[in-house]
Amino acid sequence: MHRERKKSCIGREGNHALQEKEVMHCKRRKPCIAREEVMHCKKSHTSREKDSCIARERVMDYKKKTHASQRKIHASRERKSCIAEENFMHRGKEVMHAEEKFMYRRKGIYALQEKIHASREKEIMHWKRRKSCIARERSHAL
Repeated sequence: MHRERKKSCIGREGNHALQEKEVMHCKRRKPCIAREEVMHCKKSHTSREKDSCIARERVMDYKKKTHASQRKIHASRERKSCIAEENFMHRGKEVMHAEEKFMYRRKGIYALQEKIHASREKEIMHWKRRKSCIARERSHAL
Protein backbone atom coordinates (compact mmCIF):
# COMPACT_ATOMS: atom_id res chain seq x y z
CA MET A 1 0.00 0.00 0.00
CA HIS A 2 2.75 2.25 0.74
CA ARG A 3 4.08 1.78 -2.77
CA GLU A 4 0.74 2.43 -4.21
CA ARG A 5 0.53 5.59 -2.18
CA LYS A 6 3.98 6.54 -3.33
CA LYS A 7 3.06 5.90 -6.92
CA SER A 8 -0.13 7.84 -6.56
CA CYS A 9 1.84 10.70 -4.92
CA ILE A 10 4.42 10.57 -7.66
CA GLY A 11 1.62 10.43 -10.17
CA ARG A 12 -0.02 13.41 -8.53
CA GLU A 13 3.25 15.28 -8.44
CA GLY A 14 3.81 14.45 -12.10
CA ASN A 15 0.31 15.61 -12.92
CA HIS A 16 0.89 18.70 -10.84
CA ALA A 17 4.20 19.35 -12.60
CA LEU A 18 2.51 18.88 -15.97
CA GLN A 19 -0.24 21.24 -14.99
CA GLU A 20 2.33 23.80 -13.82
CA LYS A 21 4.17 23.41 -17.13
CA GLU A 22 0.95 23.98 -19.00
CA VAL A 23 0.13 26.97 -16.81
CA MET A 24 3.62 28.41 -17.37
CA HIS A 25 3.36 27.70 -21.07
CA CYS A 26 -0.04 29.41 -21.16
CA LYS A 27 1.32 32.33 -19.16
CA ARG A 28 4.21 32.65 -21.60
CA ARG A 29 1.90 32.11 -24.54
CA LYS A 30 -0.74 34.64 -23.46
CA PRO A 31 1.56 37.66 -23.85
CA CYS A 32 2.70 36.26 -27.20
CA ILE A 33 -0.89 35.86 -28.27
CA ALA A 34 -1.67 39.30 -26.93
CA ARG A 35 1.32 40.71 -28.84
CA GLU A 36 0.20 38.88 -31.97
CA GLU A 37 -3.30 40.24 -31.55
CA VAL A 38 -1.92 43.74 -31.05
CA MET A 39 0.25 43.33 -34.14
CA HIS A 40 -2.72 41.98 -36.06
CA CYS A 41 -4.81 44.93 -34.87
CA LYS A 42 -2.02 47.31 -35.85
CA LYS A 43 -1.75 45.64 -39.25
CA SER A 44 -5.51 45.78 -39.77
CA HIS A 45 -5.53 49.39 -38.53
CA THR A 46 -2.71 50.20 -40.94
CA SER A 47 -4.52 48.48 -43.79
CA ARG A 48 -7.71 50.35 -42.86
CA GLU A 49 -5.75 53.60 -42.84
CA LYS A 50 -4.33 52.74 -46.27
CA ASP A 51 -7.81 51.88 -47.53
CA SER A 52 -9.27 55.10 -46.17
CA CYS A 53 -6.34 57.05 -47.63
CA ILE A 54 -6.91 55.45 -51.03
CA ALA A 55 -10.63 56.15 -50.73
CA ARG A 56 -9.87 59.78 -49.79
CA GLU A 57 -7.60 60.09 -52.84
CA ARG A 58 -10.33 58.66 -55.07
CA VAL A 59 -12.86 61.10 -53.64
CA MET A 60 -10.44 64.00 -54.18
CA ASP A 61 -9.80 62.87 -57.78
CA TYR A 62 -13.54 62.63 -58.36
CA LYS A 63 -14.07 66.10 -56.88
CA LYS A 64 -11.28 67.53 -59.05
CA LYS A 65 -12.76 65.95 -62.19
CA THR A 66 -16.23 67.17 -61.26
CA HIS A 67 -14.92 70.67 -60.57
CA ALA A 68 -13.04 70.72 -63.88
CA SER A 69 -16.12 69.62 -65.81
CA GLN A 70 -18.21 72.25 -63.99
CA ARG A 71 -15.67 74.92 -64.99
CA LYS A 72 -15.89 73.73 -68.62
CA ILE A 73 -19.69 73.85 -68.52
CA HIS A 74 -19.60 77.34 -66.97
CA ALA A 75 -17.14 78.58 -69.61
CA SER A 76 -19.30 77.09 -72.36
CA ARG A 77 -22.39 78.80 -70.95
CA GLU A 78 -20.52 82.10 -70.75
CA ARG A 79 -19.42 81.76 -74.38
CA LYS A 80 -22.97 80.94 -75.44
CA SER A 81 -24.24 83.88 -73.40
CA CYS A 82 -21.71 86.23 -75.04
CA ILE A 83 -22.68 84.97 -78.49
CA ALA A 84 -26.37 85.41 -77.66
CA GLU A 85 -25.64 88.93 -76.39
CA GLU A 86 -23.75 89.76 -79.58
CA ASN A 87 -26.61 88.39 -81.67
CA PHE A 88 -29.07 90.42 -79.62
CA MET A 89 -26.97 93.56 -80.06
CA HIS A 90 -26.71 92.85 -83.79
CA ARG A 91 -30.49 92.44 -84.01
CA GLY A 92 -30.86 95.68 -82.08
CA LYS A 93 -28.59 97.42 -84.57
CA GLU A 94 -30.60 95.97 -87.45
CA VAL A 95 -33.80 97.27 -85.87
CA MET A 96 -32.23 100.70 -85.36
CA HIS A 97 -31.06 100.72 -88.97
CA ALA A 98 -34.55 99.77 -90.17
CA GLU A 99 -36.06 102.53 -88.02
CA GLU A 100 -33.58 105.03 -89.44
CA LYS A 101 -34.50 103.94 -92.97
CA PHE A 102 -38.18 104.29 -92.11
CA MET A 103 -37.65 107.74 -90.61
CA TYR A 104 -35.58 108.81 -93.61
CA ARG A 105 -38.32 107.64 -95.98
CA ARG A 106 -40.91 109.29 -93.80
CA LYS A 107 -38.96 112.54 -93.89
CA GLY A 108 -38.83 112.24 -97.66
CA ILE A 109 -42.58 111.65 -97.76
CA TYR A 110 -43.18 114.63 -95.46
CA ALA A 111 -40.93 116.80 -97.61
CA LEU A 112 -42.79 115.69 -100.74
CA GLN A 113 -46.16 116.31 -99.07
CA GLU A 114 -45.00 119.78 -98.04
CA LYS A 115 -43.90 120.52 -101.62
CA ILE A 116 -47.29 119.36 -102.91
CA HIS A 117 -49.04 121.44 -100.27
CA ALA A 118 -46.91 124.47 -101.10
CA SER A 119 -47.57 124.09 -104.83
CA ARG A 120 -51.32 123.76 -104.20
CA GLU A 121 -51.24 126.87 -102.07
CA LYS A 122 -49.41 128.68 -104.87
CA GLU A 123 -52.05 127.51 -107.34
CA ILE A 124 -54.84 128.59 -105.01
CA MET A 125 -53.21 131.98 -104.48
CA HIS A 126 -52.65 132.27 -108.21
CA TRP A 127 -56.32 131.47 -108.92
CA LYS A 128 -57.46 133.87 -106.22
CA ARG A 129 -55.36 136.65 -107.75
CA ARG A 130 -56.54 135.80 -111.18
CA LYS A 131 -60.16 135.75 -110.01
CA SER A 132 -59.71 139.09 -108.34
CA CYS A 133 -58.07 140.44 -111.51
CA ILE A 134 -60.93 139.11 -113.64
CA ALA A 135 -63.44 140.55 -111.20
CA ARG A 136 -61.70 143.94 -111.38
CA GLU A 137 -61.62 143.84 -115.13
CA ARG A 138 -65.32 143.01 -115.23
CA SER A 139 -66.13 145.75 -112.79
CA HIS A 140 -64.10 148.23 -114.88
CA ALA A 141 -65.75 147.01 -118.03
CA LEU A 142 -69.17 147.60 -116.71
